[in-house]
Amino acid sequence: MSLLRRSLRGMSPLEARIDLQMLQDSWRTSPSSLVGQAVALVALLWIVRSWPLATWTWLLPGLGLMLLWTGVALASRHFRRFGIARSGYGRWRMGLLGWHALQSLLWGMLAVGLLGVAGLEWRLTLVAGVIVYGYTLMLVTVHDWGAAFTGSAPLMVLTTAKLLAMRSSSATYLALVLVVSLVTCLAVSLGISRRLREGMLLRHENADLVLQLRDEINKVTQAKARAEQADQQKSEFFASASHDLRQPLHVLALLTNALRGWVEPEHGRPLLDKMQTALASISGMFERMFDLARLDAQRIDYQTEARPLAELWHKLDPEFSVLCQHKGLTWQLEPTSEWVLTDPHVLERILRNLLNNAVRYTTEGTVRLRARARGPWVICQVWDTGIGIDRQHRHRIFEDYFQASNAGRLSSEGLGLGLAVGGD
Repeated sequence: MSLLRRSLRGMSPLEARIDLQMLQDSWRTSPSSLVGQAVALVALLWIVRSWPLATWTWLLPGLGLMLLWTGVALASRHFRRFGIARSGYGRWRMGLLGWHALQSLLWGMLAVGLLGVAGLEWRLTLVAGVIVYGYTLMLVTVHDWGAAFTGSAPLMVLTTAKLLAMRSSSATYLALVLVVSLVTCLAVSLGISRRLREGMLLRHENADLVLQLRDEINKVTQAKARAEQADQQKSEFFASASHDLRQPLHVLALLTNALRGWVEPEHGRPLLDKMQTALASISGMFERMFDLARLDAQRIDYQTEARPLAELWHKLDPEFSVLCQHKGLTWQLEPTSEWVLTDPHVLERILRNLLNNAVRYTTEGTVRLRARARGPWVICQVWDTGIGIDRQHRHRIFEDYFQASNAGRLSSEGLGLGLAVGGD
């Protein structure tokens, strides 16, 4: 805060806010010194009552201080009730500077009068009192160096001038001590005031950054919530539409099958077989996509029950033994007597997806299905001697639509949803 700043014009909003806050802090803390000064004034006048001192030399500054402190007390009361508005900055700042300057001037007048009749011991006491006053003022006006300067300079100048005017070595020495002490005090006060203002500036900047960051986080959170809601609605719509989309495919499959008895074997059967193959492929794609959509929408109800794995093995064995035989593969199904607590339909879907992948990507060798008990768990394992998956692709095998061996996106190779549905 500059020495005689009277307006907040031309300052950034942040700097203006800091200067206004520092002025309010000065008015909040500075009046606390009035009681101590009043006690010191009464004690001092009681001590010097018998000194050969003209009445006006102590009565005039004493009455002036009393009147000044009364006015400051009233202003402080008004401040506590209403605070300081931005538009009233100049008036309250000049009031603060004027109060400390006039107070310092009146104390200086009193010190000049007392030094004229005081002995050496009392001169030492008076100079020490002036130094204490300066350091105390620095503490109570630490928010505003201008107030510390105007509150110390008049007292220091008047006292120093009076001591030098005495033309004695002791008085000159006391004047030197006084000047060095108060100048040092003002220098320290200036440094503290600057660091205090810089600290407040940094604190407010950090607070503004925190508010901006909080606002950005709120915006991102809201955008994420809207995106998740939209994705959830999409998944719910897709899952709800599964029945309506599956029904015409089912009807079309029935109609093509009914046409088989009406189509000539030589000319129409090959075309009808291709139509049925295409319908089966489309139906398989839709089944996998609908399974994934229901998982995304959390529309699949898992109903667990205790079931023997032998039942599921009995359903999978004839189907995949035929598929393996058709491709020239060896099918191995290890019998099991284990029971599991699971949703049988979900478990069957997972194992079918894994087995279909094993048969699809194995050109020679073996496809094996087995189960192993591990403590309270039963691990179902699908083994094959297929092409495998490169190490750099293994972390992506459960991603939707990812196929390491189908870069051309051939529909005959599926959609890449089998492991995604099985992994979920």
